[in-house]
Amino acid sequence: MKQIGILLFIFSIISMMHAQAQVVIDAKGTKTAIDPSKWSENGSDIYNKNTGGVGVGTAGAVNPNAALEVKSTTKGVLISRVALTGTTAFAPLTAHVAGMMVYNTATAGTAPNNVSPGFYYNDGTKWVRVADATNGDLTKDAWVDDNANTMVKLGTLSDGTTARPVGTEMVVKDNGWVGIGTSTPSWMLDVVGPAAIGQFKRIGPGLTTSQAPGFLFTRAAGSPGAEQNINVGDYLGKLQFRGRVNAKDEDFGTLAYIAEGTTASIADGTIVSPGFASGRFVFSPNAGGTELMNINTRSGNVGIGVTAPRSLLDIKGYAKLGTADATADALTTASDRAGMIRYNSTTKALQYHDDTQWLTAASTATADLTNDAWVNDNANTMLKIGTLSNGTTARPAGTEVVIKDSGKMGIGTAAPQATLHVRNGDFRLENENNWNAYKGITYSDTRYPQLFLFKASGNTKATATYPPANNTLGVFRAANAIDSTGGAGFRVSSTQQQSAAAHGTSMIIFTNPNGQPNNVDQFIVDQNGNTGIGTMTPSSKLTVEESTAATYLNIANFMAPSNTIAGNNTSLKFGVSNTNKNSAEIRFNYTADQSNSNRIDFSFNSIVAPLASITAGGNMGIGIENPTAKLQVAGTVAAPNYTATIQSITGTWNLDLGANANWTLAAGANALTITNPKAGMFGLLKLTNSGTSTITLPAGSKVINGGAGAVSLTQVANAVDILTFYYDGATYWWTYGNNYN
Repeated sequence: MKQIGILLFIFSIISMMHAQAQVVIDAKGTKTAIDPSKWSENGSDIYNKNTGGVGVGTAGAVNPNAALEVKSTTKGVLISRVALTGTTAFAPLTAHVAGMMVYNTATAGTAPNNVSPGFYYNDGTKWVRVADATNGDLTKDAWVDDNANTMVKLGTLSDGTTARPVGTEMVVKDNGWVGIGTSTPSWMLDVVGPAAIGQFKRIGPGLTTSQAPGFLFTRAAGSPGAEQNINVGDYLGKLQFRGRVNAKDEDFGTLAYIAEGTTASIADGTIVSPGFASGRFVFSPNAGGTELMNINTRSGNVGIGVTAPRSLLDIKGYAKLGTADATADALTTASDRAGMIRYNSTTKALQYHDDTQWLTAASTATADLTNDAWVNDNANTMLKIGTLSNGTTARPAGTEVVIKDSGKMGIGTAAPQATLHVRNGDFRLENENNWNAYKGITYSDTRYPQLFLFKASGNTKATATYPPANNTLGVFRAANAIDSTGGAGFRVSSTQQQSAAAHGTSMIIFTNPNGQPNNVDQFIVDQNGNTGIGTMTPSSKLTVEESTAATYLNIANFMAPSNTIAGNNTSLKFGVSNTNKNSAEIRFNYTADQSNSNRIDFSFNSIVAPLASITAGGNMGIGIENPTAKLQVAGTVAAPNYTATIQSITGTWNLDLGANANWTLAAGANALTITNPKAGMFGLLKLTNSGTSTITLPAGSKVINGGAGAVSLTQVANAVDILTFYYDGATYWWTYGNNYN
């Protein structure tokens, strides 16, 4: 409050004078009407016992309300001058005396208890400086103590008389709260008024770019004079926005800052490791309410609907884009438009700008929503996944996934050579209905391509076990694309219960015969390596079965007519070991097209010259490579245990192809007939008579010592006859001996 500089400092003089009678001292210092009996001395002190006032220079009665009146137009009152040491120290006095006034001449003490030259009065516990033109407000709008309302306030307008009207108040409550425009502040600073709250303008030479007007919010735990560190989750500052609704102020929104990290490295008052002291700006409907949006000041991530955003923009919920593109298309360069996104309400599609044009993004049904997005690579005529899963690192060689404009897809290669080209990678198909898992692996390296199929049994992958016996482990089948039935392929089946030590399997090839709706197993290689054609239970390394008359095995070396060179062979070879020393060979030897000279050769131990041959003309040679007769032998022919079959003939005899036979003749006439005679045919007959009989030989027979034509031989009953003949193509030449008994 205002204090007048000429405060009645003379009260300090009055405190030393106890007037008992009126004393008048004129301008010359002459005392009058003094009763010496009214003055007393006490050591170095002198005091007056009068009950009236004391006048100095009054030349008349003392003002009845004054204990001391000093009057002069040319002189003043000189108050005691002392050197104080501080506001809390009474020195150079001996004690604090309430009402004592001095003029301090010293500059001493430590703030806030320091003193400087000027008038001071003592309130009984400390020295209080009297305000002057340099440290006090000397105008008439003085602060007023309003004890009833526990506050200090500006009582009037600037004229010093007009009471301040409602809405212009300025008060300081005893609890330290300040009201501007209100006499009942509800906050530490409560501003109410019809205009903008304030303007912040900073002006000064040498300001740096960061020195701007602003607010500083600082929070500490503990209490004034005993501050403590804040905690994670503490609000460091907030701005609340309210509006008058239903006769009360309602929250409309809040902007707050919440601490997330509370440790930092400090050097000279500057945070040098701000990564530890971090937090987020929060937008909410009210203080402490649901976080609708936040900005993390460490990562820069913005979250809408999430409190811990994991990317620069993390949205929980929906986002709507406008359709206007005028702003983007009006930009100076194409690169300014790169990366812009919009929603096209005409095509109902999400679009983005690629430096040159608006492109339509894939729909949610087909799009890859991860940040390893497909990239248009027009220069290489393909689409490709551009980065690894972090969205920034380019995919290295061997991890490419591309689709060429031609429709070819490459996995592990950027240059696919087939519709699907997998290089150094895996291809896996799974069906967890009774958990059948198949895995395919192709190798494109210096070894060889392979395809593997694997299967396990069980209801789930976690409970999968080895498959049982006679269980299909994998199938490859090709069929028509209309109904996917029929077709042909192969399958691999288990032949025993599979285990870590048991892996018996077989491979079966199946086809779909003409006119049949189902596949038929045709070929098998079983767990023992036996191969079956026409049978699924082969008993040898090669077992061929057929239920109808057919060619069982056809081994041929088919070549174009222009390449049919004499000497080309197709062979079937047998052996007991992997060596030519213990082998046999059946070989077709080609001479000419449809020639009777083409032949089958039989040889051993890979000897080129055959040991036996049969020509296409029907000639057979033993020791002869190209036989010219039906049987041509180079060497000795032996039949050590030959016996002929004995037949009983009644009626006409039939001797076919010179076969030797022993007939028992019936009694009476008998006729011998030779059918299909061939030039060079010969034969021998042994005849046993059962009674007297006759034999009529075929027409054209000649009998030794006999005639031509039909010769009748009368046989003796039970006698043995021997007949031999040779046929030269026209005549049968006979010799005989009969009636051996």
